Amino acid sequence: MKDPWPVHVPLIQDELLSSWLIRTAFENGSYPLAWTWHFWRRSRVWTLDIDRFCSLELINAIVSPKVTKQELINATLYPSLLKIVSNDIHQYKKSWPWVTTLGARNRDRTGGLRYCPECLKSPPIYFRRDWRFSWNHSCAIHQCLLRDTCPSCSSSVCPHKLNYNIENLSLCSACGHDLSKGISNECSNDSFALQILMNSTLDSKKSNLPWNILTSKDLFETVRYLMSFLNRAHSVRTSADTKLLNIINVEFPSNTFHSSPIERLPICGMHALSEMVSKIFKYSLAEFSNLTSEVGYNR
Repeated sequence: MKDPWPVHVPLIQDELLSSWLIRTAFENGSYPLAWTWHFWRRSRVWTLDIDRFCSLELINAIVSPKVTKQELINATLYPSLLKIVSNDIHQYKKSWPWVTTLGARNRDRTGGLRYCPECLKSPPIYFRRDWRFSWNHSCAIHQCLLRDTCPSCSSSVCPHKLNYNIENLSLCSACGHDLSKGISNECSNDSFALQILMNSTLDSKKSNLPWNILTSKDLFETVRYLMSFLNRAHSVRTSADTKLLNIINVEFPSNTFHSSPIERLPICGMHALSEMVSKIFKYSLAEFSNLTSEVGYNR
């Protein structure tokens, strides 16, 4: 098998497929739109979410002696999602559970791609798989909140729209601002603890799961239920809701919570919900059940 391109760019272990394609394009003197058209022609991959799932037909077109088919598949979110989603993942037509939503319209996007400003300060500069999972609100290395927009022009992060004029993945494709600039906000210890728990479970590392939860799928379903419950409690604010939220005592950023699915929550909203769930998990299941009865929930 011959290399399909002159310059080989190693696929970093935790890198998104799209990130690797963009880096490969620039290293070979091209840019993302032209590069993917050369291999995939009329597939219009930048109007899709190829990080979520990429068909074998498309994968096979970019396999090389130095990058295997399985490595390319693993650069998508699909293998990880199979570990945590009970239902057939392909039944979800629009948004997928736990995957941030890109909101793609043609090549434009309304969000979904997150980044750590600290990670973008030093090479190699690339986008991590973990940043596309909605429970990852913070950088695992720097423990600061991720971002999903340019701090200068507020545009969504769209590195696939970079071209000859802007080839650096740390720059905004809309205005050219350096995404690594600005203040990095620290995450809370409780919120970060839940993120670590979910990631370690996803990576099949042994973890002591709360409430006698046995499997990763059960953990993610439990966390999802609690987050949805707390999101609703903040919006509705019954007497029982208010009492429970006061006991948990987490500060809510303004305009954070709404009725949208958790995949569409802003990063600060996911951070707050994660902190709340982490505090709830400090109770035993029996203790939390008694607490909900005491504040006025009857079922």
